[in-house]
Amino acid sequence: MLKIGEFSGITGISVSMLRNYDRLGILKPELTDEKTGYRYYSQDQIPLAHRIQIFKELGFSLKEIPALNAFSPMEVRFMMSRKIVEKQAELSVLQEQIQKMKQAQEDYNLYIEHAFSISREWMPARRVVSLTANLRNEGSEEAIYMSMMEVCEGCNLRPLYDRPVYAITHNADYVYSVFSTEIQIPVGEVTGDTGVLELKEIPETEVVQVNFKGSEDEIAQMAKFVRRYTDNIGYQIDGAPLRQIGTVGSDGLELIPKTEIQTFYYPVTAMYDE
Repeated sequence: MLKIGEFSGITGISVSMLRNYDRLGILKPELTDEKTGYRYYSQDQIPLAHRIQIFKELGFSLKEIPALNAFSPMEVRFMMSRKIVEKQAELSVLQEQIQKMKQAQEDYNLYIEHAFSISREWMPARRVVSLTANLRNEGSEEAIYMSMMEVCEGCNLRPLYDRPVYAITHNADYVYSVFSTEIQIPVGEVTGDTGVLELKEIPETEVVQVNFKGSEDEIAQMAKFVRRYTDNIGYQIDGAPLRQIGTVGSDGLELIPKTEIQTFYYPVTAMYDE
């Protein structure tokens, strides 16, 4: 027979926990001295003690363990497999919660550091002339605009003053700093040739409108947030975003200062019919 201290040393179960197991009926001593109260265990109980520890490590509660001790080895293996599946499901939920917490932290930082708003809107139908060219620096669209205005003058095209001018970056090569950018200038009635400019009749378009104040390096972070926003409302982005870079002025392009809030329009379509 083994004294409780000896049994504790062999099994790795603390003396206090062995006393608790006795009280709960999970692992009772082979013999308890009525006079002294000393507990004695047999070596045959060592495998049972190890099995109880394994059940605990698998996440079974102390209330569940007595029933497990009565099961056959096949039934125990089944219960162990089921417990593993349960824990994997709990882990999946926990990982999802952690990811949402990280995303909430990122969103919180984005909102408190920048003037930022997002909404679903409609852009009215418009007639524009457009030209696409490769820029060496993002944000240097004014040169394209001035060239387009010269073409408009030569072709007797009438730009609409005080109307927004949009830029669309269709492709960006950040390695070589080449940005394929389209400029759209609103025009009135067109009766003749448009030269190298492409005339477009753009219908009313549903967009996600973003008002953003921050550096150009942070625009990519904003774009990720827009994609999450569209997913959450059951929409998907359907094309490159438009940037309002200024308005048509009588003396040239009236640029929106970089320090001001910039407006972006992401064309979207519903994932499902409403």
